[in-house]
Amino acid sequence: MRTFRVAPFLLLSLVLGAPAEEEPAYDMEARRQSVVNLARHIEQREARLAELREDVKRLDGRIEQRTDELIKMLSEIRDSNESKTRVSQIKMRAIKGLRRWIGVYQQRRSRILESLRQESEHLPKEALAESIDAFDKRIEKRISQIMELTASMGDHEDVKKYESDGGHYWGGYYHESSRVSDDWKQNRRQTVMTDKTRRELIEAVEAAIERLESRRAGIEDKLENRKISSSERDILLGEMGRIDGALDQRRADLRDLATPHGEGGGEAVGRNKAHDIEQLLEDASDDLSEDFSRLLRMYDEFAEERNQLFKLRENLKAREVWLQENDK
Repeated sequence: MRTFRVAPFLLLSLVLGAPAEEEPAYDMEARRQSVVNLARHIEQREARLAELREDVKRLDGRIEQRTDELIKMLSEIRDSNESKTRVSQIKMRAIKGLRRWIGVYQQRRSRILESLRQESEHLPKEALAESIDAFDKRIEKRISQIMELTASMGDHEDVKKYESDGGHYWGGYYHESSRVSDDWKQNRRQTVMTDKTRRELIEAVEAAIERLESRRAGIEDKLENRKISSSERDILLGEMGRIDGALDQRRADLRDLATPHGEGGGEAVGRNKAHDIEQLLEDASDDLSEDFSRLLRMYDEFAEERNQLFKLRENLKAREVWLQENDK
């Protein structure tokens, strides 16, 4: 029969129990210095963020100023019998360009809102909410510019269709002839362009209202029937308020589009001037498109820097709390 011998030190450890693990020794001086270093790092990133913010504001301001100038210029001119519908076509292209910008704003806005909902604890919530409001402001401004251009296109006018084309004597009687007036033809051309533009915009606004109402209903369902964190609840309530404001404005836009505005105001330009304005707008559109793309890239860089700075600040807070609790 085999016997097993237990080593004395093992027997002793079994009786007395394993020695307690010693608490790790912290290099407190290194911990203190890490807080100082991180604070310096944050100061550098704050300076960088301020520079990026100014760059974004400067380029955004230039874009807005140039856009305002172009919208004002287009709103103050209209077609003549000579230019036919050239000016109206320029305005329609400008409206399409503004609508494309709105689409980009909406995409960026949706991305921010989704990030806010999913990672609110790791992102600067207030700053992201401000970004959403900024995109909403730009969307509303573009819509108001579209409405301004549409109103400047002019509606149906009560113009006499026929005008005298002279006459002649035949069989001792004077016979007067007539023809369709140029003014009536021009008003007809203009009305067709205006009606087409308004139909497209009315359909777009109605679709926007439907999407907003659907989003609002989805938020109401989450708030009433689902378990969500207090943070997400605050985010959803804020979004609901924005949706309510947007719904009121879109319904007002719909009423405005359905209301005739009479003759389009401004200077009636000839064919040559309309051509010059068309060339000017094409060049300006290319410049604005390039600037707009650059602005989006700059904003992405700014947003990334802002998020990283938030994480650094949160890290610094955690280190400072640890030192307060352990640096006795």
